[in-house]
Amino acid sequence: LVENSSRQRAFRKGTTDTFEFDSIFLGDIASLCVGHLAREDRFIPKRELVWHVKTITITEMEYGNVYVLCLCPSPPEVLLTLQ
Repeated sequence: LVENSSRQRAFRKGTTDTFEFDSIFLGDIASLCVGHLAREDRFIPKRELVWHVKTITITEMEYGNVYVLCLCPSPPEVLLTLQ
């Protein structure tokens, strides 16, 4: 769970966010669901309700596996190098 604060803002336009956490072995990752939880205790400006996620890269540190999930169209040559 990632929570925004006044000092640390995640998923802002033009930025790269990096998160590291421990997990059990999940096997091959085929898809990922990204969402958010509404906060009723604070006002969120309309400009911050837009998501700017283009690519998610997951690196499994122990085994060295890298999964790239792209939310934008990629040229065929890029997809071939990832397989």
